[in-house]
Amino acid sequence: MPVSTTAGRAYATIIAPLKGPYSHCFVLPWLKRGGADIGTLHHIRAVSEIPKARVWVIITEDAESPRLGRLPASVSVVLLGKSTSKLSFHEKLTVLVRLLVQLGPAVIHNINSQLMWEAIKRHGTALCQQSRMFVSLFCDEYTVNDIPVGYARTYLPACYHHLAGVLSDNASFPGLLIRRYGYSRNIFATVYFPTSCPNG
Repeated sequence: MPVSTTAGRAYATIIAPLKGPYSHCFVLPWLKRGGADIGTLHHIRAVSEIPKARVWVIITEDAESPRLGRLPASVSVVLLGKSTSKLSFHEKLTVLVRLLVQLGPAVIHNINSQLMWEAIKRHGTALCQQSRMFVSLFCDEYTVNDIPVGYARTYLPACYHHLAGVLSDNASFPGLLIRRYGYSRNIFATVYFPTSCPNG
């Protein structure tokens, strides 16, 4: 059976212009108008102000991200979703994991990217050899039958032992997860956001 080199070519194209090492990598599905994305901008801007921080943002979905222009000019951005739009999910996952392992940022922070959740679930042991991994979780979503769903339900049970921390913008949701699933309270931290975002 012929070996496909499509993922390898995509990886080579994406990594070529990147100038590591990076101190922090944020992995996002997109950056558009919404509550989670305002919080994301706060996170990225705060980290960018740390002396000697070098911030890298990966956009994993092939979707418009109209708020990218609000990122600090020093932030490097990779539009992984657009660059790998013709690849299979498995190939996209391979490219993402290879990028993160190769560049080895000190901190990886996943904010709502399903592809990154899958990377942690399947390759968390390899990823956490060089990087401290964090995720943001804000609340449950609900089905039409009022059943709670979301990344906390789908992925956290399989991923939490790879994580350095779980961040939330409120204390109630982590409290619910701790009571219901018995997670250690030490892994959760509440980070409250300002009520407005400069240029946001």
